[in-house]
Amino acid sequence: MWPPSSPQEPQGQQPPGGHGQQPSHGSWQQQPNYPSGQQQPPYGQQLPPYGQQQQQPYGQQQPYDPTRQFPQGQQGPGGPWQPPAGPPKSKPVWPWIVGVAVAVVVALVVVIVLIPDDDPKTPTATNSTPAATSAEPTSPATEEPTTAPPTAPAGQTVTATDGKSQITVPEDWATLKLHNDAQVQVGNAGKEQYLMVITEPQASFDLDLTGYGQVVIEQMKKNLTNPSAGSPQQLTINNAPAIQYELHGTAQGVPIAYWVTLVEGENDFHQVLAWTLEDRGTEHGPLLREVTTTFQDKG
Repeated sequence: MWPPSSPQEPQGQQPPGGHGQQPSHGSWQQQPNYPSGQQQPPYGQQLPPYGQQQQQPYGQQQPYDPTRQFPQGQQGPGGPWQPPAGPPKSKPVWPWIVGVAVAVVVALVVVIVLIPDDDPKTPTATNSTPAATSAEPTSPATEEPTTAPPTAPAGQTVTATDGKSQITVPEDWATLKLHNDAQVQVGNAGKEQYLMVITEPQASFDLDLTGYGQVVIEQMKKNLTNPSAGSPQQLTINNAPAIQYELHGTAQGVPIAYWVTLVEGENDFHQVLAWTLEDRGTEHGPLLREVTTTFQDKG
């Protein structure tokens, strides 16, 4: 049929009059039927498919609306719409970080304070205890010893790594890393409650319990700022003579309250050191002192 569906003529056929001329009526080919009232398009042109929508003239299209939202994957002005990037917001973790940092600082302060002296004749006493208000220790002969309360807190019994002592501590306490020379290292870091035991043979010192206690306290005072301590209190803990100091001072900028108890065992001196933050001393002091009374020399 003529005209063809494309501008090219069928192979070997030309319209009458040559290329570029429309065939006249009565020519050798049949004319197509067009809808009523529509003229035949010029040669080489086609009508658009029936029902095809023409694009609106420029200037009559829908104006751009920057606030218009498009469903995911649908084309909008400026490209396909995509959902907001980034993960969902999470809860802040800084309160937990601050709490853990405070506990670590307190533990490190005590480790720094308890560095042992190089002299083998000097007790491995902590250097962090505050100064005593009286330079002269109270003699056991001039003061009546005070027997510690026999009741011990319900909890767990912890045996020293050298097997020479044991102590009963609360159930919520755990083993900690506080000092390299300590045979017992326990506490509750979340509550700022700490306790450790350092044991040294009596044969290493030409001192009695009172002299040993004085040396320990003086060493601890050296590593404290504005140390202070009351007079030593004479105690008896599980039939063993003992001396207890309550010490206060600042170590590495952290105010600390200590309860330092020196116990004379069968063959050894024991340092039972308990401490907490200064502003929690009133709250935790009674518990720390009670735990100390459960200490027992194993010989």
